[in-house]
Parts: sequence; C-alpha cells; structure tokens
Amino acid sequence: MDKIKVFELELMPLYNNMGVLLQESKEIIISSYSPIIIKDILDKEEDDYSPWDKEEQGRSGELIAKKYLENKYKEVVDVSKTTKLGYDIKVNDKLAFEVKTSKSKNFFHISYNELKVATYMQDKYNLFFIKVDVKDEKITKATGFIINNPIKILQINLRIIAPTFELDNINLKPSQFKIYFNKDFISLQEWIILTDYIS
Repeated sequence: MDKIKVFELELMPLYNNMGVLLQESKEIIISSYSPIIIKDILDKEEDDYSPWDKEEQGRSGELIAKKYLENKYKEVVDVSKTTKLGYDIKVNDKLAFEVKTSKSKNFFHISYNELKVATYMQDKYNLFFIKVDVKDEKITKATGFIINNPIKILQINLRIIAPTFELDNINLKPSQFKIYFNKDFISLQEWIILTDYIS
C-alpha cells in the first residue's frame, strides 16, 4: 500500500566559508502513514481546523482557570506571558497550573518544555484541562478537570516520547505533542462546571 508523508524535513545544501558545497540538499522523511490512517488522524483533529483563533481560545481558558482558582486559593498569579516557565498560573508561590483549552473533550497540545517542567515539579504541577463550547466565537459553556502530577498520572516518559534524532548534520528533538485522552480516562475525571467563570 502506498504511504503518505506526514512530516518531512529538508536540509539545505551545506557550504563552507569559501562557498564550496560540502553536502547536497537532502530530504528526510520523519514519519509516513497509509492513507487510511491519515483519514483517521484528520477525523480526530477536527478541532484544529476551526475558525476560532487558537490564541484567543487559550487565553480565554486561562482567564476561566484563574477566576476559578482565585475562589480556592489566596495568591493566584497569571504568569502565562513568561513562556519559559512551562505553566500559566502560579498559586501561593508553590503550585503551578498549565491550562489547556479545547473545543474537543479528549485532546490538547503540549510542549516539550511544559512536560519537562512538569517532570521536574512533580506534585506541585497541575494540568487544568478546560473543554469549551463556542458559538459565534464566544464561549457559551465551560467544564474541566485538574490532573495533579500529569507526568505520573498520564504515564509520560520524556525519554521515550522525545528522543533526540541524530542525523548527519543536526540533532533533531520533538518540541510539540498532541495528547488524546481515552474514553475510560475521561469518564473517571471529576468534571468541574466552569460556566460561571466565563468573562
């Protein structure tokens, strides 16, 4: 069966400082799948092709989470502008909350840095997943759940999911991931009604 390239990387020609060609350009196929698998992947990713701006979606979720957390804790600080921290909200100078907002109830994107920070912080790191319903680019309903120590609970091993690929002239490391929750995991979560916290 024919395969479709999903991710490829083109290495540009390599020249030395005298302009002499050291290596021709090279195409590296990182991953390929059959057309049937591609259709399944695209069907699952319908949320990716929404007209609602992803940045606005994420920011709206962060505001909902902050308002909710302010009702539970004394000191809640939005640190989302500092992307290197690996989380969006700091609570009582001890806890970290990374907020993931989606119109789908079973997946979200996460960065290598966020996973690395979660690995380091362990029980002090929380993943706040928020599922929103949107109509006319406005959130009409929000529900969510919090996963304390997501690295442990979701059984994420960075060495397995983010190995460094050593190629001829570069080392390549994945930096973004998409996590899909399975139905059993979703059904076991204590969903929080967050609609009252919508701005």
